[in-house]
Amino acid sequence: MWQFSVDGKPVLCRARVSARARHVRGMVHADGRVELVLPRRFRLSEDDLHRLFAQHRPWFEQAIRRLRRVPRQALTHGEESMRVVRQRTETMVRAYLAELAHRVRFSVHEIRVRPYKTRWGCCRLGGRLSFHYKLCLLPRRLAQYVVIHEVCHLFHPNHSPRFWAEVRKLCPDAEECRRALRTYVP
Repeated sequence: MWQFSVDGKPVLCRARVSARARHVRGMVHADGRVELVLPRRFRLSEDDLHRLFAQHRPWFEQAIRRLRRVPRQALTHGEESMRVVRQRTETMVRAYLAELAHRVRFSVHEIRVRPYKTRWGCCRLGGRLSFHYKLCLLPRRLAQYVVIHEVCHLFHPNHSPRFWAEVRKLCPDAEECRRALRTYVP
């Protein structure tokens, strides 16, 4: 574990080995923690890790400054149980999908509602859509944007210009929604 400072404030950095990682990746979490995620096949000495960290440090500093500039709100569900919030989210997502089906043709084979750490939604092969269980706690327009975003991945499994054109076609204020969504922490 290393420590460095950004604008006079201390930041902790650690290295973590991941079985799923294929490349070295830097991550800055919503709470300000910094991680270097390493593929399992990497065997690095402590000196190599320090060099790797130094190589990524400018990116970490920029990401941390960006994170500090945008105040973020954590969504809490108070007295409601996770099960109830999950059910509300699933009902809401199904309603949005039904509305969207009148505007564009798509096929969804499975809808899941899960407690992701950092994502609002996910689209997998075969028409499986997953959403964060707290999606129903977002402002209505942002929740709709997340559903539209994932539905567009059914047609374009990437973030290409064609994908974004499709998103804007279904959600003309997509850029505004995207920016607003960054102010919320799942």
